[in-house]
Amino acid sequence: MQVSLENTGELSRKLSITVPAADIDRMATERLEQISKTVKMPGFRPGKVPMDVVKRQHGDRVMGEITERVISESLAKAMQEKEVRPAGQPMMDQGAGLPEAGKDYSFSVTFDVYPEFKPAKVEGIKLTKDIAEPTDEMVEELLGRLAESRKSYKKKEGAAVKGDKVTINGEGFVKGEKEGFEGGNLKDFPIVLGSGSLIPGFEENLEGVKAGDKKDVEVEFPKDYHSKELAGKPAVFKCEVLRIEEAEEPKFDDKFATLFGEKTMGDLRQKVREQLETDLNNASEQRLKRALFDVIEKDNQFDLPASVVDAEFKAVWDAQMNDLKQRGMGIEALGKSEEDAKAEFRTLAERRVRLGLVLAELGKEHKIQVEKADIEAEIQSIADRNPGMEDQVKQFYADPQRQNEIVGPLFEKKVTDWVLSKAKVTENKVDTKELMKEFGQ
Repeated sequence: MQVSLENTGELSRKLSITVPAADIDRMATERLEQISKTVKMPGFRPGKVPMDVVKRQHGDRVMGEITERVISESLAKAMQEKEVRPAGQPMMDQGAGLPEAGKDYSFSVTFDVYPEFKPAKVEGIKLTKDIAEPTDEMVEELLGRLAESRKSYKKKEGAAVKGDKVTINGEGFVKGEKEGFEGGNLKDFPIVLGSGSLIPGFEENLEGVKAGDKKDVEVEFPKDYHSKELAGKPAVFKCEVLRIEEAEEPKFDDKFATLFGEKTMGDLRQKVREQLETDLNNASEQRLKRALFDVIEKDNQFDLPASVVDAEFKAVWDAQMNDLKQRGMGIEALGKSEEDAKAEFRTLAERRVRLGLVLAELGKEHKIQVEKADIEAEIQSIADRNPGMEDQVKQFYADPQRQNEIVGPLFEKKVTDWVLSKAKVTENKVDTKELMKEFGQ
């Protein structure tokens, strides 16, 4: 077998391979002999069909079958011989065709390779860790949100105001059209006034209505509305008010605490405070980790394999588009042009690939590995976060393939924790609400 390796760029390579005709003929003969043992043909007993007849009938198909074998086996040997490790899937040239009996078979593949680099020193990196403690005000705010989630309503006589629940029947029409639009038929539809859950103007138009009222609610769909047929168009909803209900003020007593699995309000407040402490600690760790990655990215500049960046970009972009689709939103919701959004996500993809390569090299250099105990502990942690489904979680991760899904994140965490243990971290107390912005709150 003849092999040549060509550098076509800083990290791109072209590998050309020629497989001798003798090897092609050997593979073809082996396969034809297998077929001859079972092939059935009129006038011949099974296994007694002459080889030249088998070859004439099945030769083309056999050559097609052995193409994949020729390529995979010779490519693996060539990679080993030239001591190259492709980054991503090698791309086959288009003109190779199928092998032919009695002829050498030549083909080439192009691929990227991983860069060779030595990670910058991480010992002694200076970082600032923002920390904060939950306030009494935050505890009460969270209790208020808990009460909101379990809010009950009672029938109300009189006009609806903000905070009331108004239940309607209605049908929506684009202004000037006689037929209602798809999705505009509202049946026994509850609306909490002031919740902002509907398009602008809808809830405000229902303030002051009473049970039994009929009202045309005029609105205009936002220009970025997910339905292109309605985006930016004026509409009217012909509504009938079925009932008005007002929210009952929550009583923060022990009975309320039992709704959340606690015996007393004191216990619930303590639980809420502990949850806030966990959230703040997670926000602190997340911010510290990002600061660390900023330093690592800045200190480790080298060329990246284009194919790996492309694959990462595609994964990030597709995930973002799927998320928008599930929420019924278009790309306009990103607040920027598609071109600018793609440029931003490509930068993110490059960052992820760079950090992944550096962390992998640090883990290799310092012999950091994910042990079986790490995997078992993570599975138990996942099970604990899904009460009532512990057995299903453990059964799901009993499959080694599924365990591999958590190995990558575990490895990154172990390497990151090791780097942080070598860093010089100074704590900095910040405003609690400032730190909670880490979660968009």
